[in-house]
Amino acid sequence: MNFKAISVAALLCLATPLYAQTADDAVEAYRAGNYALALEISRPLANSGDAVALNMMGILYENGLGVPADGFRAVSYYQAAADQDLPQALNNLADHYLDGWSGQDPRPDLAIPLMLRAEEMGYAGVYNNLGVSYFEGHFGTPDSRRAMEYFRRAHEAGYVDGTANVGWMYAHGEGVEENQAEARRFYALAHDNDGPLWALENLADMLREGEGGPVDQPQAVALYEEAAERGSSYGANWLGYYYDNGEGGLPVDHDRAVAYFQQAAEQGSTTGYYNLGSMYEGGRGVEADPDMARHYYQLASDQGDADATYELAVMYWHGDLGYSDEIEARRLMELAAERGAELAFGDLGLMLRNGVGGARDLLRAGEMFQRGLEENDSLAYVNLGEVISDPAHPGRDPVRGLALCLRAVEITSNEDRQVQYSRRCNRLSRALSPAQQAEARAMMGSL
Repeated sequence: MNFKAISVAALLCLATPLYAQTADDAVEAYRAGNYALALEISRPLANSGDAVALNMMGILYENGLGVPADGFRAVSYYQAAADQDLPQALNNLADHYLDGWSGQDPRPDLAIPLMLRAEEMGYAGVYNNLGVSYFEGHFGTPDSRRAMEYFRRAHEAGYVDGTANVGWMYAHGEGVEENQAEARRFYALAHDNDGPLWALENLADMLREGEGGPVDQPQAVALYEEAAERGSSYGANWLGYYYDNGEGGLPVDHDRAVAYFQQAAEQGSTTGYYNLGSMYEGGRGVEADPDMARHYYQLASDQGDADATYELAVMYWHGDLGYSDEIEARRLMELAAERGAELAFGDLGLMLRNGVGGARDLLRAGEMFQRGLEENDSLAYVNLGEVISDPAHPGRDPVRGLALCLRAVEITSNEDRQVQYSRRCNRLSRALSPAQQAEARAMMGSL
């Protein structure tokens, strides 16, 4: 379970009734978005030890509102307020210990007593963090049912993170029977109450795919647009995809696709980098520029993206950058296959078979082509058939090789490929006796 699914965002609700009119003014300024005024009012009160003002100062420093973000100072303010048993500060401090901050390791052992104290004081705002803690096993063995109980309590108390997390639990069947309709309903409730961004993204996905209810592409697009406006690279990438391909009820508009991919890339999105690389490689919405394509593919590959690594390998192999570098192409293709890029297995198999960028290795080539068989890839059948028919293969089996090749002809629906595969099968067949050919045809049905 990742933190896109379970939010431990700090709960910013302040205690009521407020202890002083000036503190009330600070809260109102904060809620109105006037963070400079909230800071101006809160600072002297915090210096005098006012717990609510101390908590407000923690909020401002935690989120960089009116001041530079500073996790250490936020924790100091929360601690000072928590020392006075302000339940909101207890929860906010616990939140920091659950997540870790400014490079610090998470310390759920320090968060637990703070949360339990806030719960003991009747503070409903702590329920969501308690739910997260039960789900993640901070109290011992992970307990999804207990987590769901706390998320429901948070929802019923009006805390939107709890609402979103109830939706996530229904979507994944954690602590409750899976129910996509309920997941969609709770995500919609969270959205209607300005809930976390990840819940909005999940709701858009459900509307796009028709999970938990009918497909609603226009509403999905509207939600991705809202997400992108709120800084979601995920939403921006989906909008870019729609405009690039003319899907989701939107027209093909490569300029807008590039703009959305650029937005995602500027936020450090691996997918945004990859998509921009594709746009520069294909000259869609921008002038074709192999160097820029390589640049963005490299950024995505540096973040571990398998497909971007594969595209880089192909560029070096095919000379798309104005020169060919088979050594680098082989290294990158190995890496792409290691990372799971589906297209890399076949191409790496060809490199290993033909000794491109390194030593010839028919055994490993066969292993790579075998991966394609798992996807019922017709070309992989042909390639594997040729490899195991090669006299240099340690486990040479020309009968099975021909059977694999004939199987490829059978499973492809592309007429041009059928012709190409048949020619390659004929070459294999000529090396066999009529009896072996018959054996291969008989074997073909079992592959």
